[in-house]
Amino acid sequence: MKGGCLCGAVRYEGELAGAALISVCHCSMCRRWGSGPLMSFHFDQGVTLVEAQGLRWYAASSVAERGFCQHCGSSLFWRQRGKDDNDWAVSIGTLDVTPKAAIEQHIFVDDQPDYYCFADKAPRLIGTG
Repeated sequence: MKGGCLCGAVRYEGELAGAALISVCHCSMCRRWGSGPLMSFHFDQGVTLVEAQGLRWYAASSVAERGFCQHCGSSLFWRQRGKDDNDWAVSIGTLDVTPKAAIEQHIFVDDQPDYYCFADKAPRLIGTG
């Protein structure tokens, strides 16, 4: 799979970890980062950065860091700090072509605001699990 940021200063390639299953994070940090829940695919072998000129990492907490384009502001990646650098969550909106997919789970639903609601029947998890 291939994708990148809005301006092209970050381009990547990678493989999904199994089926095209979407994880939806409703935590306040993801919503602040992208003005809505983070909808991501899991790439357990990381990504190959084809163009990384604009990529910057922000240490959002002691647990995770977020990758974004410094030029256009696109929210691209999430990964745990201090763990295997190959386990990435990739924002599905940054893919060139989004495969047919289904929502696997919702996390941090205890943080979800009242102004939106998903109609799927995927598991809703409090916090991370």
